[in-house]
Amino acid sequence: MSLVDPILECESLVKTYKGPWSKGKRRNVDALHDVSLQVRAGATLGIVGESGSGKSTLGRLLINLETPTSGSVRFRGRELRGGGRREALEMRKQLQIVFQDPYESLNPRLRVGDALTEALEIQTRMTRRERRAKALDFLARVGLSAEDFAKFPHQFSGGQRQRVCIARALIVDPALVVCDEAVSALDVSIQASILELLGELQRDLGLTYVFISHDLGVIKNIADDVVVMQSGRVVERGTVNQIFASPQTDYTRELLDAAPIVDPHSTRYR
Repeated sequence: MSLVDPILECESLVKTYKGPWSKGKRRNVDALHDVSLQVRAGATLGIVGESGSGKSTLGRLLINLETPTSGSVRFRGRELRGGGRREALEMRKQLQIVFQDPYESLNPRLRVGDALTEALEIQTRMTRRERRAKALDFLARVGLSAEDFAKFPHQFSGGQRQRVCIARALIVDPALVVCDEAVSALDVSIQASILELLGELQRDLGLTYVFISHDLGVIKNIADDVVVMQSGRVVERGTVNQIFASPQTDYTRELLDAAPIVDPHSTRYR
């Protein structure tokens, strides 16, 4: 994998969750084991693996939503943890996340416009008029209209709600966005439009993505570099072309073989 100009890097990340007590001993759960990786500025790093491989845990650690048991995460050369309150707030603004379920991600009692301006009120010193203007601008950027500003989440389709979540993540002008299974809860036709939108926003705003998915087809279409995870470990890494054309591990080959084929006649025999 080309590691020129990394914007985010982690080294020897370990995450252990405390498990239940059994026969006088606590059975801890090791979610991540010695994970190290780098994310190139302006690129998309795809993190792929089966359920339980540690993908989402890694994503939360990368933006400081959770604390690693050991290891370090650096954003633009600075440790995520440590420093003063002002530095922590600025770091939080620079690192955002889009979750899998758009309905669970939005407060059902909060109008969409309020959800967007709330983020600006917390993270910026903009006036109320400026916050409203920027919220309307980002609604337009994600393909929604000014009329949607006053609506509640239940008035939108799943794809529209995810567009709202994307607008909320991007409205504070982050440098890096983690997309944690951001399209897996949507219909296939809607997935394509959301992926296209994310690509357009990346080009327009100069964003860096960490895209987490179990869907190899999604990763192939959006990622520049790929990390393959199994049981909390990185088992393979490379460019998207290297991973899909010439996988080096049995596990990666099994993932590729398990992926559904749209047109079997146009795909190599497995």
